[in-house]
Amino acid sequence: MSRRIAIVGAGQSGLQLALGLVGAGHEVTLVSNRTPEQFATGRVQSSQCMFGDALETERALGLDFWSDACPPVEGIAFAVPSPDDGGKAIDWAARLDRPARSVDQRLKLSGWLREYERRGGRLVVARGRHHLPMLEGVLAHFVCRNVRQIDAGDHVIVIGEVEHYDAFEGEPLVFHSGSYRITTRHPELDQP
Repeated sequence: MSRRIAIVGAGQSGLQLALGLVGAGHEVTLVSNRTPEQFATGRVQSSQCMFGDALETERALGLDFWSDACPPVEGIAFAVPSPDDGGKAIDWAARLDRPARSVDQRLKLSGWLREYERRGGRLVVARGRHHLPMLEGVLAHFVCRNVRQIDAGDHVIVIGEVEHYDAFEGEPLVFHSGSYRITTRHPELDQP
């Protein structure tokens, strides 16, 4: 059964999810704050090196476009200089169990966005405050600051503080007790 799904954010995870869902036959809308061209010409967004599990996901989704041109990373070394004698306070190196690869995220994300559209995905470029991706047709936009994260076992509870919000006209839709309902204003809350 095909579903209609919206994903906010066109980074590594959002794009892999969107491409996987499109490949499974779902109708997917991906909301991004940048076009493929803006990704390609923008600043580097994140770490460049992808390790074994991430590369397996890319291969499974048919997204390993650069594996022939990108040399493998077979190990990692880390050193911290000693403040006293010019030697090393920390120094270690290790080989990886499986090779990693490092592809410039500007190349990767712009290429994946183009591939997402080529495969039939719908891309919506929408920017709100702070250039964040925003869904269209909603009743409110909230900009929140992450105050605290609580590990709750199989999920994480994020507590945020609202820094700004925009409210729009419309009838809110609520899911309660197993069904959707339209809300109404309480007469005491109506402003004159």
